[in-house]
Amino acid sequence: MHSARWPSPRFTFSNRDSVFDTPEAKDLLWLLQAVLAPEQERTLRCALATGLLGLDALTLDGLNHNESAWDDLVNEFDEYRSHWLRRGVLPMLREVMAKRHLAENLLASLGANAV
Repeated sequence: MHSARWPSPRFTFSNRDSVFDTPEAKDLLWLLQAVLAPEQERTLRCALATGLLGLDALTLDGLNHNESAWDDLVNEFDEYRSHWLRRGVLPMLREVMAKRHLAENLLASLGANAV
């Protein structure tokens, strides 16, 4: 019988801990704020820099020099907002998860110990 590797202790909560205090919850909040207001550059950049979306510093810096790529991102997030308003938050999140590979990015940001 082989032993399974369990997630790191940071996923074990006591009655005093809150799932909302995790870095992943904060990343999700940035993502939701960026979807609600993609025209707010600071909010969108913060969301893009989270472990959920997985953009590295070099890619983020490149957006400073490529107005067309930045406009494409703003439009993409504006489409997510429209989807949210038409269909609800969960269908919108499924769309973001598929397009932006959120599950893969989250696992990569957690590292090998979480697998």
